[in-house]
Amino acid sequence: MRRCASRSSFSIDTDTTFTKVFRSDDVLFGRRRAYLKKAAQASFDGVCSGDITVMRANDKLNVRILPFVIHNEKFFDYAVKHSAGGLSPRVKFKDLANYEFLLPPKEQQAELADLLWAMDEVIEKDLEVLEKLEEFIRLKRNSLVKSGELVLLRDFIKLNYGKALKDSERVEGSFSVVSSSGIQGTHNISMAEGPGIVVGRKGNAGEIIWVPNDFWVIDTAYYVTVCEAYKSYPIRAVYYLLKSIDFKRDVIATAVPGLNRDDALNRYINIPNTTFLFEFMAQIEAIEIIKNESKSKLQSSKTLQKALINQIF
Repeated sequence: MRRCASRSSFSIDTDTTFTKVFRSDDVLFGRRRAYLKKAAQASFDGVCSGDITVMRANDKLNVRILPFVIHNEKFFDYAVKHSAGGLSPRVKFKDLANYEFLLPPKEQQAELADLLWAMDEVIEKDLEVLEKLEEFIRLKRNSLVKSGELVLLRDFIKLNYGKALKDSERVEGSFSVVSSSGIQGTHNISMAEGPGIVVGRKGNAGEIIWVPNDFWVIDTAYYVTVCEAYKSYPIRAVYYLLKSIDFKRDVIATAVPGLNRDDALNRYINIPNTTFLFEFMAQIEAIEIIKNESKSKLQSSKTLQKALINQIF
């Protein structure tokens, strides 16, 4: 979890401080761009940047409660509100020191700390399970392209340009509007049949996006169509094949980085036979179900923890 701090500062917060000493159990809060919500509890002694406010529990606060005291939206909203500056706003500790919150009696804090850390441990275990599942899927997906027919990618798929959609032209409907960042609302007109695949062209260039229904693609992305010779391949299998490709290497570093379509398609890829693909899909989709259940459990745990923290403090 991202851990936040109490109101007691260990060092003077000035614009001329370049390094600060911190101790184990202190909380390090990123006072620059507070809206990023960067805070963590140290597990060792050290020094840190002057853009970090070092906070330490006083004798009224159980040190194990420290990371949770301001781990709620109210504190971060307060920090953002009291930040000053243009492109890189900062908040000073003298302003954070005036933040008020409810603090349970000292004798109750140990019990609360046990509860909150137990919840945090559940979340960390859920995260660990999810990470292992995602890593297993990645390895499984990469193994998909290590055998089979070697085909030039441009002979397997085509990358088609999307089309800009002005706000004035957008009418809410049942078709997804997709950019390089993913699904961005709906429209009443579609450009491609779904389910389908979109590849980021500009912005989040090289990103592979699955779209479950008919969709409209704007001009920051390409949409995929399968060449005639491979029309029998399930589109979901094509998605897994493309996910195993590092399209990021074909991104041209310009003012607005973009995926070079010719370079992206000018590579060879192993295409397994359809029997193997169907077996692979059955396996991977079974794992995906477990992964989605893990995600749902993780989100429920986070929501419960957040609600409890907000209610206590």
